[in-house]
Amino acid sequence: MSYSNGNLIAIDKESKEETLLAKGINGGDGIVTIPDGYLVSNWSGEVYFAANNLKGEAAALILDTKEAKVNAADIAIIPELNLLLAPTFFANTVEAYKITVN
Repeated sequence: MSYSNGNLIAIDKESKEETLLAKGINGGDGIVTIPDGYLVSNWSGEVYFAANNLKGEAAALILDTKEAKVNAADIAIIPELNLLLAPTFFANTVEAYKITVN
């Protein structure tokens, strides 16, 4: 993930070749893999979904907590409960959001 330009990239371990997976995730921080792609958070409190088939297109914003000022960074999922966990900085909590994980 490129923090500065908002690109989610995959790097082949052997060849070091980079593949652009998605764009538009400025300040990317946390990332989790789900069967259909990736959930990516940024420090300002946004979470994006980058589908496996995006091929460099913009990721979809699925959560925005900026107005509530609960800045999230690292994220995790509990797939068997369909929960996205987002630790907050200023609220000193862990927020849980129901999601659909395919």
